Amino acid sequence: MRLFLSKHFFKANRRIMKIVKYSLVTGVLFFIVFLFNSCAKSDPCEAVTCENGGYCANGECVCPQGYRGADCSQQITPTKIRITKIDVTRFPATDGAGSGWDLTSGPDIFPTL
Repeated sequence: MRLFLSKHFFKANRRIMKIVKYSLVTGVLFFIVFLFNSCAKSDPCEAVTCENGGYCANGECVCPQGYRGADCSQQITPTKIRITKIDVTRFPATDGAGSGWDLTSGPDIFPTL
């Protein structure tokens, strides 16, 4: 009887040891994969494209002056401008009607924007 019990005990023990061994191996592999994935730092700017000279910081575009939007693609149109100086570098010898320029009747040049 004693021999019978010890034979079954060792067979059962081997099965339990196999289960424990495979469980430990699986657990260690899971831990290694988890540790590797948690240490991998992803770049928040990897999929971000900024246009018109903008650059990515923390996953968002920082746009240069005059542009806005998630990717800096929208140009900001000014609501007003101030012209402080106009330099006329050349002009024709006659005005649009063919007459000569006069110096006494006021401005003859009217710039358009």
